[in-house]
Amino acid sequence: MVKQEFLKVLNSRKGKYVFCVLMIISIVDNISGIVQSGPLGYLYNTHPAMLSLLSGQAGLIFYALFVWLLPITLMIVYCDKVIKENRTGITRIYLSKCSRKSFFGSKILVSFFVPCVYCGIPLLTNLLINVLFNSKGTSFFGLEQLELKDIGWFWYNSIHYPYITWFVYFLSALFVFGLLSVMCQCVSMIANDNKTAYIVSFAVWITLFCSKYNITMIIQPYTEYDHIYGIKALFCLLPCVLFSVLLAYIKTVVRKDEF
Repeated sequence: MVKQEFLKVLNSRKGKYVFCVLMIISIVDNISGIVQSGPLGYLYNTHPAMLSLLSGQAGLIFYALFVWLLPITLMIVYCDKVIKENRTGITRIYLSKCSRKSFFGSKILVSFFVPCVYCGIPLLTNLLINVLFNSKGTSFFGLEQLELKDIGWFWYNSIHYPYITWFVYFLSALFVFGLLSVMCQCVSMIANDNKTAYIVSFAVWITLFCSKYNITMIIQPYTEYDHIYGIKALFCLLPCVLFSVLLAYIKTVVRKDEF
């Protein structure tokens, strides 16, 4: 069921539209970064990884559209699908062919891996375009000139191994986006109402950006925060995800609520 469900997501019309929008945001961010890294730009000679959409340096608006609105994106792509299935009786058909645990597990797994495609490909494409068109960029706003004792080992290694740093944060971001998608899926199962699910998921996500340990700390490279802050930020997200999974599991599998 997992493979069939995932293929349905990739082939859905909504999914293709959303993917195109995310690719457009990614490419427009490239254009903005390349222009601003030119001789007359304020990001002159900036390193391609520092210019990437994931680092959010080329334009906050593009980062906000891509990351801050992610709960809405994930809901549209897949996570609100279960609400429509419940109302149209499709869920009952699924449950006649598989157990409730299998149904619940497949929904969770598919929701976790959806961001790998819909977020992973645009982010990778964004970096590759920066590398192709701005390969000579080396600047990290002057921080690359400082020594280890001045900026600490985390900043020093992040700047001197920029692509490794970017890739680590890329994987970290996909993991966080996967957890967010799982939470959105579970909220949809619990609420069984589009409006409530969208509002709750978005509110929780934005709250994590406003907390002391901003979720940005674990998904955005080349910031002033080290890995300790990132781990603490992850532990702010995990309780929200686990609590939503527990409630959704109780409703779907334990109580066996009718759909």
